[in-house]
Amino acid sequence: MDPSVFLTMLQFIYTDILPHIDEDDMTRTARNLLVVAHRYKIEKLKLICEDMLHKCIDGTMVKTVNFDSGFLKLHGTGQRFGLTVLKY
Repeated sequence: MDPSVFLTMLQFIYTDILPHIDEDDMTRTARNLLVVAHRYKIEKLKLICEDMLHKCIDGTMVKTVNFDSGFLKLHGTGQRFGLTVLKY
């Protein structure tokens, strides 16, 4: 696990707020946080990560980042997010 992702998760656990995340880094951070949130069963963080990824999705991202159905099932993402990815 990336130390910055771990620190972000801890900050969220203790404050219930995510720190500011640069737009350039949002997709990578949201995806990594989603994996951690799923692993540690932090449902609110999972929903926030899904929302962040939902806002980042475009046709280019789907082609370059492997958001296949295996990733969606493995990390328990919501149906809304899965349908958005499949739309592209």
